[in-house]
Amino acid sequence: MAFGLFVLGRIVVGTVGIKMVRLPLSAAFVAQITSTAIIFPFAFIGILLSGTHVLMSPIIGTGIATEAKVNFRMTEVFSIAWILSFICPGILAAITVLILRLF
Repeated sequence: MAFGLFVLGRIVVGTVGIKMVRLPLSAAFVAQITSTAIIFPFAFIGILLSGTHVLMSPIIGTGIATEAKVNFRMTEVFSIAWILSFICPGILAAITVLILRLF
């Protein structure tokens, strides 16, 4: 995961921070604190959440609240990616198990 962040992190930050919405520094800080306030209680009770997935909603929310121009076309793309990020790994895992059972 660290390698993926190293390789693709700059692309993700550029896409969210430039193409989707440009937030003032204070609004970006509020988005980070909000996502942390969501992630930690769930982690405490044993429910793991994706920080990237959770962070997208506070970014959009703070963008709307600060009247920054939110590119809702990009939010559609991220919504599709969220759905696919749950479905595709499950399908790939099932296919992998079926293939490994052949051996």
